[in-house]
Amino acid sequence: MSGFAKSGYKSREKYLEARRRGQRRYYAKTAKYPRQEWTEEEDAAVLAHAVPDRTLSEILGRSMHSIQNRRCRLNKERRDDAQNER
Repeated sequence: MSGFAKSGYKSREKYLEARRRGQRRYYAKTAKYPRQEWTEEEDAAVLAHAVPDRTLSEILGRSMHSIQNRRCRLNKERRDDAQNER
């Protein structure tokens, strides 16, 4: 069973159009944040996970998705470093 059939769409074209609309909506929300390098303070805030990502997004001026990606990358780097020390 393909993706569009699982999501309740009868035609692939309607599924793809709905998906594109969703992607455009998301991009319109997050395009307001310019690309910038991550600072050590931002990395510490992302790893501390003391506040919800939505709040952190507003504080740092980054999208929630970029915060989640950064946390994943930082955690992966930590795991790799720990394995290399063994």
